[in-house]
Amino acid sequence: MTAFDQADTNLGRGYELGAVDFVFSPIVPAILRAKVTVFLELHKSQQELKRYRTQLQGLVQERTTALTAINRELEAFSYFVSHDLRAPLLSIDTIAQSLLDNPEVVSDGTNDQIMRLRRTSKQMMALFDGMQTLFRLTGGDIRRQKVDISRIATEIIAQFQAQEPKRQVDSRVEEGLTASGDAGLVRILLTNLISNAWKFTRDKPQPVITIGSERVAVETRLFVRDNGVGFDMIYAHKLFGAFQRLHSQSEFAGEGIGLAVAQRIVNRHGGRIWAEGAMGEGATVYFVL
Repeated sequence: MTAFDQADTNLGRGYELGAVDFVFSPIVPAILRAKVTVFLELHKSQQELKRYRTQLQGLVQERTTALTAINRELEAFSYFVSHDLRAPLLSIDTIAQSLLDNPEVVSDGTNDQIMRLRRTSKQMMALFDGMQTLFRLTGGDIRRQKVDISRIATEIIAQFQAQEPKRQVDSRVEEGLTASGDAGLVRILLTNLISNAWKFTRDKPQPVITIGSERVAVETRLFVRDNGVGFDMIYAHKLFGAFQRLHSQSEFAGEGIGLAVAQRIVNRHGGRIWAEGAMGEGATVYFVL
């Protein structure tokens, strides 16, 4: 497009109408060269963007294909763990229990060995169950809704108290706690966190477990706090690793899977989870969904 009238008002009107690439007549060589250079560079940039977009789409497709294959392998491994490995352990446990139920076929001094065998098989089955739980948390949809944290926490504490009716624990649940999340996953999250607090306050003469919240800047942080054995913050980075333990099995039973499951659930919600504590002074696990 060419323009005969070079008045400023008409130039402005031309630009408003979209004629940004017109040239004057008669042609002004310097302006023509500048406009040609600009549009050649623009075309080159557009072609580069198109090429990068094509490459990116290819990379995304490759990653998607790879992730799909990995998920299939994880599902196959999960099935292998839950069936092919668990079944023999269950058979061993059943046979060991049968021997204990029939002392006449067991020689003297072997009862302790059989009981040790049962404990080991049960620990292995618990490990497999933990692995299966982690695998299940890698997929599926998150169904967000308003979740009553206070009610769920109160129910979980009541369940632990029913299992150990003689144990006196000062449980404090803040009223009106809510969060947006998948109700089923949030219950698993709270169960694991409260289970840890319940376990690690076992040797305290006056155990206290608190479920509450803190408002920091624009976010609400939920937490599970206890006055149990605590931990050294030097090892805080290990807490959420699968099968990581800061205490021996003889001190506190468990498979070291609870906090890994908790982290997986929080991550699937796009949130954050971390822990603070000190040796002998308890621990607090914070999370934001």
